[in-house]
Amino acid sequence: MTVLARARTYGSLVALSHTVFALPFAASAVVLSLAVPHEDLGPARLLAMLACMVCARTSAMAFNRWADRDVDAKNPRTRGRHVPSGAVRPGEALALAAVSGLGFLAAAATLGPCPAALAPAAETFPQTAGDSESAGSICRSIATRRSISADQSRA
Repeated sequence: MTVLARARTYGSLVALSHTVFALPFAASAVVLSLAVPHEDLGPARLLAMLACMVCARTSAMAFNRWADRDVDAKNPRTRGRHVPSGAVRPGEALALAAVSGLGFLAAAATLGPCPAALAPAAETFPQTAGDSESAGSICRSIATRRSISADQSRA
């Protein structure tokens, strides 16, 4: 497989088109932040913010695809995704997550001490807490257990 084809596969794995779609929202956050005095928004700072957004999202998506590979393989709707189908090996998805995460941390460090200090938490929390589907799953599980407990206590 050519380098360009592999790059397309990785871009598809992390839904790079969705990252491009989200850029205006990130840009609007930058514009809104201009109301508060801080460092000037020069080309290098703007590029670092763009790198942070792309790297953080790529890391989170690649990690999610790696973490959900077993579940995705069992679900008919998701078994065609890159990792369960074999288009991307699990180790490749995890390596992409790690490299993108390091890129995010490096870009955030160029933005100043506050972004540098907060970046590690921003990078690790989504991976340890899970995505919204996993969080919803946990909430449903807790609600179900409470409901079962309440039923048992009434009996």
